Amino acid sequence: RTAPCTSAAVAAAVGGHPALLSVGSTWHGTGMCRPCAWFWKAGGCSNGWQCRHCHACPPCELKARRYAKVRILRAAKCADTSALEAVVAASRPW
Repeated sequence: RTAPCTSAAVAAAVGGHPALLSVGSTWHGTGMCRPCAWFWKAGGCSNGWQCRHCHACPPCELKARRYAKVRILRAAKCADTSALEAVVAASRPW
């Protein structure tokens, strides 16, 4: 069972200390980071602060980005480019 998908869960996991975040967390908040799939697992991330993936992303972020990618790929199959542009624009965090 995973932790709830809230910013409070992230703050509790890292204890509010930026030093506990990973190298990959540098880009967190810009939409350019890559969530760590192992950080929220029971064993945690074995790379620790040297991990190149983001430890600041909530546990649901990896799944949300996968779904966004699927929506973009499905829209790309459509001949209507305006639908594709709408899906891409809606999935951007900025």
